[in-house]
Amino acid sequence: MIERLTSDSRRASPGAAFFAWPGAGADGRRFIPQAIERGCAAVVWESGGFAWDARWQAPNAPVADLKSQVYYDVRTAFLDLTASREQMETATRARELATQQLEQSRDRFAAGVASNIEVVQAQEAVALAADQYISAVYGVNIAKALLAQSVGTAEDAVRRYFGGPTP
Repeated sequence: MIERLTSDSRRASPGAAFFAWPGAGADGRRFIPQAIERGCAAVVWESGGFAWDARWQAPNAPVADLKSQVYYDVRTAFLDLTASREQMETATRARELATQQLEQSRDRFAAGVASNIEVVQAQEAVALAADQYISAVYGVNIAKALLAQSVGTAEDAVRRYFGGPTP
């Protein structure tokens, strides 16, 4: 069973999936034998211009353009986080505006200029704005988790927050 992801063969261990692709400084596919020696659970490797050695006894999955796919996943997660943060900012401003609207409607009611229907509608607007804010905060937290997952740091963050053994 795969418990974590790594592109560093030195961190490969039982339960880890090793991702190997050509990099700027070195070709990660050269380190597949070391990752297998360290007991990695599987190898996902860039298939362009590379052949799997039949002597390597590990589950493996060749993927065309792996680095671009990883980049796309990380970029998409980052854009989702940015959009979620903007939604949260908008929800925060909407909540503040609804609160001001409620205060004004209460003042008008106290002055005898408005009915209690206006106050009830303002209270409903505050409740809706609070609900949208909660949804936005949830969206930001989900986006953060997806970004951590796509970057490969989710498992470390969970260990840091909830305790547990480090690899």
